[in-house]
Amino acid sequence: GGGGGGGGSIKGGHSSALEDSFSEKTPILSKRRRQTADDSSDEDGESESPIDEDHRQSFMKSTYNVGPPTSLSVRERRRRNSVSRSDTSGSSAGDLGDITPCNASPHLPGIIRFGAPIRDEAEENWRKQLQSMLINQPSAHTSELLMQLYRLIKELTFKTISISKEAKKYFTGIGSQLGNRISLFTDLLSSRADPPRVWCSDVQTTTPRLFETLRFNVLEVQEHLETFFDRKDQVLECLDAVKTSCKLSLFNEADVAASSMELATNTNIGYMTFDPASSEVVLDLGRSLYKLMFQLLLLIESNHKISSNVVNHFRINENMHDISDLYALVRDALVRSVSEAELECFEAASTSTEGEHTPTPSPGIPMTNEEFETTLQELIEAQKWSVAITHVRQYKRISQMTASNPNLTIFSYNNLDSRLKFDEMSIILNAYAQTIMKDRTEAFIVSKSDSELFEVYAILSENLYHVSSALTTMEINMKSYSSSSAAAAAAIAATRGESSDAVTNL
Repeated sequence: GGGGGGGGSIKGGHSSALEDSFSEKTPILSKRRRQTADDSSDEDGESESPIDEDHRQSFMKSTYNVGPPTSLSVRERRRRNSVSRSDTSGSSAGDLGDITPCNASPHLPGIIRFGAPIRDEAEENWRKQLQSMLINQPSAHTSELLMQLYRLIKELTFKTISISKEAKKYFTGIGSQLGNRISLFTDLLSSRADPPRVWCSDVQTTTPRLFETLRFNVLEVQEHLETFFDRKDQVLECLDAVKTSCKLSLFNEADVAASSMELATNTNIGYMTFDPASSEVVLDLGRSLYKLMFQLLLLIESNHKISSNVVNHFRINENMHDISDLYALVRDALVRSVSEAELECFEAASTSTEGEHTPTPSPGIPMTNEEFETTLQELIEAQKWSVAITHVRQYKRISQMTASNPNLTIFSYNNLDSRLKFDEMSIILNAYAQTIMKDRTEAFIVSKSDSELFEVYAILSENLYHVSSALTTMEINMKSYSSSSAAAAAAIAATRGESSDAVTNL
């Protein structure tokens, strides 16, 4: 199949439509946390997050530019096993317009990190693949580079969405606004942030200029990826801390229920049910989650730049033909077909009698990978889009039921949370693109134009800024809540003191 595995080699031949959608050799991120180790030095650099410095000083600016970022702030990396993880960046949450690296000198010491002890097998596989791309000249195998980066960004996006959804439920009360903003951002990641795909011939020639450009781009992705792994670990640690706090609060509630008679006679004991949003650990979770989202945005932007650089290289070649319009026509037809199918389902549901249920479609007869692709190609050629979608959906259902079949493992997810789940449209579009590119050595297809990429980045940046604003609001509200609670407690104590004095005087 096409998609390099953990062994490091990225050179490969043609792969099937499904294997290009997802290769079993593609490393899948797990939630297993990496152990602390002194694997980085103080000279290593990492991407800067707007709230990396002390959170009490991090949201002073209010300006925000939605335009394309123009600079990369690089600071010295603290040791990863630092307890405080406090940073020394000088930017604020308002600086989201300046989060994309420009053509500064790549931070070469980051390569040394690939020799570090293995902490997580899947993460280490991604490191090896990126390192292999650097050693084997990424532009010599442009199609493989683009495919690997597509899979990487796709998986990191799913991982971020999964973690964010799990964390969102803890943002209640004064943290509800932040929870809503997190939900909006993850919805945008699901619906708008699909990485760009570029299809081109494996025999495409390259130039020294493109090679140097892609080499720097891959170094950039490598550095951002290391920081993403750190941010992911930090979020999971904060999430564990919040869960522990919730469990402790449940024990406290049980203790209160068991000792209710004592509480009734002891009026000096005030008990308040646990509110996760009022806890500092939840605020820490919000901060770490924001940093993870910010790091994902950096990776998305870097991938956009790689796609644009490759496409622009193709366009200046007079012999290269852009056939993306054909791809766009099929994509639009699929979108219309999906919309019409959803409308029909809605109308059928609204007109059905009460108690009437739509029967679950039969999974059908198991088929091999070759049979599936042959049928799919026939449906695409006949432009039977709704039938093609049903065909893919049915095959996915069969694959999940027969996961032991080695020919049907592309959609069999041992871990639904960490496995890539490609939708039907992506599979059909990939099959179509491979079909029309099969005998074309001087043509290319790009799934998204530069204007579309810019629009996606601008929307994500704006909504990430709203997340940081909600985080600031939550922090302010928590301080206000703490102050008012302290004042109320002091007033109650003073009142009780006066009552005690009155009893003594009597």
